[in-house]
Amino acid sequence: FDGYPRTAVQAKYLDSICKIGLVLDLLLDDDIAVERLLRRKEIEDRPDDTKEIIKQRLKVYHNNNELIVRYYTISPMADRYISLDSSGTIQETFDSVQQIIFARAKQE
Repeated sequence: FDGYPRTAVQAKYLDSICKIGLVLDLLLDDDIAVERLLRRKEIEDRPDDTKEIIKQRLKVYHNNNELIVRYYTISPMADRYISLDSSGTIQETFDSVQQIIFARAKQE
């Protein structure tokens, strides 16, 4: 799911209602994220894509994500949690994600 779970409570709930085969955490430096989101504003004309709002959203994200990562890395799911650098192009990130998914599918 993209954008879910957003909190550790949601992660625990999701884990309780279905089997999660893989958790991919796409890592991106905040400066690159801000740059990409500001470019998105040019295309989508989103009023909430200002530098200040983006930085506030990133702060909330990091606070929540730290707990989610901790949950997945210390739980029985630790072997299914993979972090991935997503600072490359869309195609490079897609290729990396696809490679991880295919490798995981071969293991099962």
